[in-house]
Amino acid sequence: MTGSTHVRPLRVGRMADATEVGGKAASLGELLAAGFGVPDGVVLTAGIGDLADGDRPASLRSVTDALGAGPFAVRSSSIAEDGAEHS
Repeated sequence: MTGSTHVRPLRVGRMADATEVGGKAASLGELLAAGFGVPDGVVLTAGIGDLADGDRPASLRSVTDALGAGPFAVRSSSIAEDGAEHS
């Protein structure tokens, strides 16, 4: 989809990936895999923070390219904000 290991299609996320994609994205991926009516999307992995500042724009552009012209929603949270104690 994107050619970046820092951007993954939401539909391929699984609970085993929660440390990279966050619990909510992993749960949504599981629901998609089970056939529930969840809109597909993309998730930025935790590894995007390891990129040099100059490399981040290309990864972020790959997200918007993958999503198309829109409209689309953006949900922002860090993995640390994704635990049960924060929901």
